[in-house]
Amino acid sequence: MLFLSESILTFFILTTFMSGLLVRKSQQRTYSFSMSILIVSLVGLQLALLPISHMETTGWIVDSMSQYFKLFSCILSIYILICTKNYIKKSKIKSFEFYILFLTTLLGVFVVCSSNDFMVLFVGLELIALPLYAMLALFNSRKSYEASLKYFILGAIASGLFLFGISLVYGITGDVTFFIPRNTISLSEKLQAIAVLMVLIGLIMKIGMAPFHYWVPDVYEGAPLPVLMVIATLPKYAYLAAVLRLSVSNTLSISIIPQMIIVLSVVSIFIGNLGALTQTSLKRLLGFSSIAHMGFMLLALYPSTQNFVPIFYLIVYSITTLIALTATIFLCENNEIDEIDSYQGLYLKRPLHAFIYMTAFFSMAGVPPLAGFMAKLNVFYMLFYQAEYQTWIYTAAVIAILFAVIGTAYYIRFIRVLYFEKKMQTRFKTPTYGQNLLIGVPTSLLLILGVAPGLLIEICQNATPMIK
Repeated sequence: MLFLSESILTFFILTTFMSGLLVRKSQQRTYSFSMSILIVSLVGLQLALLPISHMETTGWIVDSMSQYFKLFSCILSIYILICTKNYIKKSKIKSFEFYILFLTTLLGVFVVCSSNDFMVLFVGLELIALPLYAMLALFNSRKSYEASLKYFILGAIASGLFLFGISLVYGITGDVTFFIPRNTISLSEKLQAIAVLMVLIGLIMKIGMAPFHYWVPDVYEGAPLPVLMVIATLPKYAYLAAVLRLSVSNTLSISIIPQMIIVLSVVSIFIGNLGALTQTSLKRLLGFSSIAHMGFMLLALYPSTQNFVPIFYLIVYSITTLIALTATIFLCENNEIDEIDSYQGLYLKRPLHAFIYMTAFFSMAGVPPLAGFMAKLNVFYMLFYQAEYQTWIYTAAVIAILFAVIGTAYYIRFIRVLYFEKKMQTRFKTPTYGQNLLIGVPTSLLLILGVAPGLLIEICQNATPMIK
């Protein structure tokens, strides 16, 4: 039972890989897609139907957080697979390998969500990253090769820092578990802080927060839309699970680490929002927006380490990002249109998709009554009312609010292009009824969760890890 989900997923990945080699090349794409949907659906059903229980062994834990995060990842995976099917079909890539790599990335997310020491966490992080590098390189274009190389180099640096932190942890404590006891010896406490800082920097680089964000805009711009949908959403559940696990085990409570997380979150919001103001590329704009949103997500981690707000924020962010990218896939398919000015007057020919873009971008901006507003409201509520009158946290909240307001400018600029620029020169594809239905469901969720977020809040509260 401890490794049930991972065992099922691993077994079917190997089975699909071996049996797929016996299938004709002309049928491999259909076979691998069908098997991927079947595998993820089976694992998702197992996670949804199996009663949640708390089990733990060396380096591994199964609890409510791991189960919920794996279920969220399965739902996202099914949606991504369905929405990118036609794109993959028309791309001149080895689609069989793409789906195998996708499932391996999902397995890495599962491992990170259940990791209970640094070594298992490192294995899970690498199991996420390595297939993503290969997925980017599968698409035969200069931009995708460049994005893959940049992602690999920065990922390798992050992994190196992470491993250096682990080595310090082991040298200080003689163990690689998340909990690092505080000592009264000054030198030991400083070394512990350095060790945790190295681990944290490695995680923050992978999350894509400032000032370790340099890979994000370039990788977002160079990544084909199917891979971008994966990079922008799926791994972030694993990274948040790792940060939450470290937080509740007191690993991130050493020395000035909590204050550093707040400062880095504010810096990320600042750089992300200012960087997005000058962008003319839709993908780069979403990249800088991601930097800012990851800052908001981790800003709610303190002062209370046990709260549902980061989980709620990540779910809402995932929905809005998927809506924006899915709308782009359905309108452009393989002929990706990335320049913002190319979407001038979209509402004249595609009013439904212009409205969908507007809903997603207003939600990212935090405009009521959409879910993005509720997500930001929860963050600021946590900072103002749970901070126990700590002035520096209030200051961080005020700065975050200021730059959240400034950040609305680039969201509104894109909406202005959609509705108030009359030059409709770009020829967009006409989405099918099924595609409109696929994108309509998450768009409706943004409206529902903005007005009645109670059910999702309850789910996120259940997914919050317990303090040891």
